[in-house]
Amino acid sequence: MFDSLKYAKILEEAGIPRNHAETHIRVLGDVIGDEMATKQDLAIVGKDLSLRMGGLGTEFKTEISELRTDMDGLRTELKDEMLKLRDDLRSELKGGLNSLRLEFRSDLKEAIEKSENRMIIKMGSMMAAFLTLGLALSQMLSG
Repeated sequence: MFDSLKYAKILEEAGIPRNHAETHIRVLGDVIGDEMATKQDLAIVGKDLSLRMGGLGTEFKTEISELRTDMDGLRTELKDEMLKLRDDLRSELKGGLNSLRLEFRSDLKEAIEKSENRMIIKMGSMMAAFLTLGLALSQMLSG
């Protein structure tokens, strides 16, 4: 609260006549009027702010807790998804390897069969040549 008597006394000590000091007090009172906050007003505002800040602190802690819970859930989902992807990849690789093995075996078997066929043909040709040679030798000796 504004102490008008103290203010007037300070003005008078500074050499301002009493009637001027009273005019200062009236003008200052009119300008400030009810707009000046008292200690009681400030105390009420302080308590209100403290209550609001306390509520915000609790709200903030709750939000942080909820975010942590959400992050834990997301971490678990991500981990599960990564494990599933790993298993899918392994399965695809195994399937691909098995398919390659089967294809390789099939190609190898086909190559072996072709080689066997060529060898049979060559052996048949060689046998025919030996028979022909044997016949020719037999005719030469008997003849």
